[in-house]
Amino acid sequence: MKKNILIVLVLAAFGTGCAHSHKVLNSDKSLEPSQQVQVGIGSPEVQKGEVVDVFTRTCSAERFSEKGRNLRSCTMNKVGEAKIEKLISEKVASVTPLNNLVIDPKMYVEKKKQ
Repeated sequence: MKKNILIVLVLAAFGTGCAHSHKVLNSDKSLEPSQQVQVGIGSPEVQKGEVVDVFTRTCSAERFSEKGRNLRSCTMNKVGEAKIEKLISEKVASVTPLNNLVIDPKMYVEKKKQ
């Protein structure tokens, strides 16, 4: 039983289709483009003043293989950038969207690739 639960958890963790992105934690549709938003990226990865990419995620309809595996595929579409204003913890930072971007809770952030 425990082995089955572990397998399900591992498949859920790797079956999301997106490798390394961080969820927007608090956002409200009433936010103005320049208001700060908390995101799930923190001090080990980014520093104050850095610019991160902001993405939306689009997933195909979920379907299952003959073996019961999830075959949903997702793509990340860059929609803008945000600047790290404050590191709140190792897992949370406050960002300000750039270029009139309005960040919503369904978006993700990633450190810029170098």
